[in-house]
Amino acid sequence: MNRFILFILLLPKALWRRMGADVEQLKAILRVRLLLDGRRPMGMSFRKNQSNKKVNTAIATSILSFLFGLMYLLPLFAMEQQAVMALAFNYSLFLVMMVLMLTSDFVNVLFDARDKYILLPRPISSQTLFLSKMLHIFVYLTRSMLPMALPSWIVVGILFNYKMVMLFPLVLMLLMALALFFVNGIYLLILKLMPVNKFKDALNSIQILFSIIIFFSMYIGPRLIDFDAIEQIKWSHFAWMQYLPTYWLAAIYAWVGASSPYAHVWLYAI
Repeated sequence: MNRFILFILLLPKALWRRMGADVEQLKAILRVRLLLDGRRPMGMSFRKNQSNKKVNTAIATSILSFLFGLMYLLPLFAMEQQAVMALAFNYSLFLVMMVLMLTSDFVNVLFDARDKYILLPRPISSQTLFLSKMLHIFVYLTRSMLPMALPSWIVVGILFNYKMVMLFPLVLMLLMALALFFVNGIYLLILKLMPVNKFKDALNSIQILFSIIIFFSMYIGPRLIDFDAIEQIKWSHFAWMQYLPTYWLAAIYAWVGASSPYAHVWLYAI
């Protein structure tokens, strides 16, 4: 898998050279980063693996993300007649989970102290270091978010229309940008309110909260859902959804024929 990812990342070699990067050094750095991703313990793991069995963390994270993506299909099936609202709820669940997941795990990618002691003393240009960091972040986000969004992408094509399927990747990229905005906001807030040496303690608390939410979602959440009540939803009770960024993203689908119970949906999309 890592070889395939490296092959894709290094296809535009001429572009990377034009940006001032050394392609061979870039390849070596990315290869090691991807290898370490597969060996790094999951920040959201519930218990440490005591056995000697090797588990690829990157693959395990992708599988877990895909399983969570299956849970987010409920709004799509329950609100099939109101595509924009269905996707607004779907994106809201998606955004909350991604922010929690990235807040607990993304720090390992953003703040990797090994660069300071291993890479910086080497004869590596700043352009190569910067590009390797950006490409690594891109791979990390894609590997986390794409499996989670894949079930919704497929179901959108089944329940709605092919135009929404074509538009889905664009909206997903905007949702990814929104998730990064909130994650960086949380990091800045923690650094503003706490001393630097307490930063990891704050992240550990977020990881505990994340684990509690996962257990609640998997074991208790489905028992609290009243499927009969979902069929009798009155959209007037959810007027507040219009003021959420996730509804604005879902409103983009109104350009390709998606229905919404609220007026001014075109304005929200813009």
